[in-house]
Amino acid sequence: MKEFDYFRPFEPVNLDSMRPEVERYFQVYDARTDGNVAVFFIYMDESGLEENFDKLRKAFYAKNLIPMLRTEGGEQLLLVLPKPKVRGKPAWVNVALLIATVITTTLAGSLYWISNVAGNFDIAAGQVYLQMIMPSNLGWGFLSFAFPLMLIIGLHEFSHYYIAKRHGIAASLPFFIPVPPVFAINLGTFGAVIGMRDPMPDRKSLLDVGIAGPLMSFFVSIPVIIVGLLLWRANPVFAPVVPEGELSHTFTIMSPLLFMLLQLLVKVPDGSLMHPTVFAGWVGLLVTAINLLPAGQLDGGHIARALLGDRQRYASFFVVAAMLFLGLIGIPGLMQPYSGWLIMGLIVLLLGMRHPPPLNDITPLDSRRKWLGVLAVAIFIVSFVPIPMSG
Repeated sequence: MKEFDYFRPFEPVNLDSMRPEVERYFQVYDARTDGNVAVFFIYMDESGLEENFDKLRKAFYAKNLIPMLRTEGGEQLLLVLPKPKVRGKPAWVNVALLIATVITTTLAGSLYWISNVAGNFDIAAGQVYLQMIMPSNLGWGFLSFAFPLMLIIGLHEFSHYYIAKRHGIAASLPFFIPVPPVFAINLGTFGAVIGMRDPMPDRKSLLDVGIAGPLMSFFVSIPVIIVGLLLWRANPVFAPVVPEGELSHTFTIMSPLLFMLLQLLVKVPDGSLMHPTVFAGWVGLLVTAINLLPAGQLDGGHIARALLGDRQRYASFFVVAAMLFLGLIGIPGLMQPYSGWLIMGLIVLLLGMRHPPPLNDITPLDSRRKWLGVLAVAIFIVSFVPIPMSG
């Protein structure tokens, strides 16, 4: 039972004290212990399986125990083990990271405002940061970039948090990740994460929590892009022509399918620089697409595990292999290697490619949630771009 090695530090469980509680909901024909794991061999009535297990789960949670349903060797098992103690961070950590990320994204927005809207291309390198912290540039940087970007990322994470709470799953508040504006291509943040302090009860909750964030960031990114395109069209700024032989300090972003469709609705002058608000919406689509990759602990990994069961690991291996290939080799004759995928692939490898199963890994998804899975695939297709940036 390697699946439960994580719980080995706990004391052996008391089998006799658990059996009466289990027999309230399931017919038990055998029971034994394996270290600190209690194993009950049961007969399952599929018609009431989900409801009975949920009642048992809540009863055992009150006793700091975790039940799991499994099928092994043709037998139906109910496993019970001690619930690990998870210490959460104090709320001030979340608040401090939020404030820091608002500051760094505002600074990044100020830089984009100076170059892409104010058109100050001739600022000396040493004066750029002085211009960046001017109150007017900071204000416009916040309004045009930081606010829409933080709105997209924040609602993405709070959607996970809200749905987790709806399913009775303990979760942390979002931890935003600030990044100082010191890189050539800077967003001011690496996004945000929330921590799940309880395991997922079943496949339904796993899919609901997984898809909540991408759905929110996708649908918020659309109006952000449209507003940004309107602002872009109203005040286009053109970059100066770079003399031959000199290096350009600009970069090019590649457009996913949805982005191109929105640009057809709101046309902007060719050759003009992207408005910071459009860039924030573009980042929202990129964040959505990356999170929907069916790998490891990404949102797409949750969705794929709910839909495919243990077969999700094959999708995870394929995605990570593809990211490493695109990061190291690219597509010969079509695209150069993109280091961003190499970094993402390594992150997924470090976090783990296999997704842990939910407690009830037997009850299947209903048809509505399967259609949500189809919607997730469609959103990924229109939001994904193999080479996000170049230049």
